[in-house]
Amino acid sequence: MYVASISAAAKDSGGLALGASYTWSFTTAADSAPPTVVSTSPVELATGVPLTSKPSAKFSRAMDPATLDATTFSLMQGATVIEGNVALNPATTTATFSPTVPLDTSLVYKATITTAAQDLGGLALVSDYTWTFETAASAAAPTVVATSPVDQATNVPLDTEPSATFSQSMDPGTLNGTTFTVKQGTSNIAGSVTLDAATNTATFIPSAPLRRGLVYTGTITTGVQDRVAAPRCQGAALTEPYLCFSHTALRDRRL
Repeated sequence: MYVASISAAAKDSGGLALGASYTWSFTTAADSAPPTVVSTSPVELATGVPLTSKPSAKFSRAMDPATLDATTFSLMQGATVIEGNVALNPATTTATFSPTVPLDTSLVYKATITTAAQDLGGLALVSDYTWTFETAASAAAPTVVATSPVDQATNVPLDTEPSATFSQSMDPGTLNGTTFTVKQGTSNIAGSVTLDAATNTATFIPSAPLRRGLVYTGTITTGVQDRVAAPRCQGAALTEPYLCFSHTALRDRRL
């Protein structure tokens, strides 16, 4: 509260003084209301949340970016702290937590923004703000939808590069000479593996031409995973090895 006063010595332009001192008081407005969280994504108790989600919170006013980081905006799964980074969009007053790896399937996560988060005027949240959500179950496992040559093919050219097309985008780090093999009998064929992301097609490139009149077996193991889940151990993988048999031509193909 403030008190203002004018003494009786104050005079008008004709020299007449106040009959008595004049006093009045007033109280200034309280600090503005503290910032609050007005919405979150995912919403509280959301289920089926995508594994690639980045939890975010929108505030009631502009916030101080220096007070929003991984210590004041955290994400946990049970007692496990999820590693990640926090960024503030001043235009939307929204802070976003970006996990360093995708979330796990069918688990409950808890996001927390502490009272250390402050607005630009230095006012903090009155209390910690928390919300929980549950991630989606594992997506359908990838499958092999086509091969070249097709299974049981015969008269396959000796310069063939066996390939397999998948049902969804695959993690190239899981497609290699161990997970995609070509054998003749029990002998592994030397070669390399490439992935065409545009067509979801992996190709085995033999180091030398195939031999005439022999049966070859192409195998893709359950070690391959789709792009979203890889490279984590819970990634969506083939549910069983995929085998394909082909028979090379008895003679060289001629134009």
